[in-house]
Amino acid sequence: MVGTLFFAVISFLLLNKLFKSFGKIQRHDQRQMRSKKNTTMLVVNNNNDKKISTEFTEICKAFPEYQKIDFMEKMRNRFDSVFQAFVNARYEELKALLSSELYESFSEQISKRESSNLRQEILIKHIETIITKVMPSAKNLILNMKFNVSQMSALINSEGVSYNNPGKIFLDVSHFWVFQRKISKDSDWILIQTSIKN
Repeated sequence: MVGTLFFAVISFLLLNKLFKSFGKIQRHDQRQMRSKKNTTMLVVNNNNDKKISTEFTEICKAFPEYQKIDFMEKMRNRFDSVFQAFVNARYEELKALLSSELYESFSEQISKRESSNLRQEILIKHIETIITKVMPSAKNLILNMKFNVSQMSALINSEGVSYNNPGKIFLDVSHFWVFQRKISKDSDWILIQTSIKN
């Protein structure tokens, strides 16, 4: 009887350990799969679906022409356009994309790198695009977005060598951007604030 009970306890412990190990492997595989996907997200997490859906509705009220996937793709393209204009020192394009305050900041960074005979290289792989907050008013719509990306950023000298990222390593980065748009068909989204978290 004691031997049978001892065997049962050992079997239970082994099965429990095996189950936990399987669970860890499975969760790890799921995280790997998610990290490789280029996803379009309208939610922050599963508990926030209703909140984000409501906020996207506010965008559609102001601009009925938007469909969800079209809108997210548009904002992702706008994100890329800002970086492309910055890397290639396209000042007029930056003026059209940024607020006057941000334009001054971006153009100053370009001038500093050019005066040091450096060129900027940025490569971006989109992972997740999220609407975090929408604030409507009578004249404007303020849109907060989070762009989760894998990003390589390097300053290259005249000999083709980078001093700040010689291995040209990609890092996972979260960009928190705030856009503003006038409630008008002739207007477009202007980037008014940026922050970043590694």
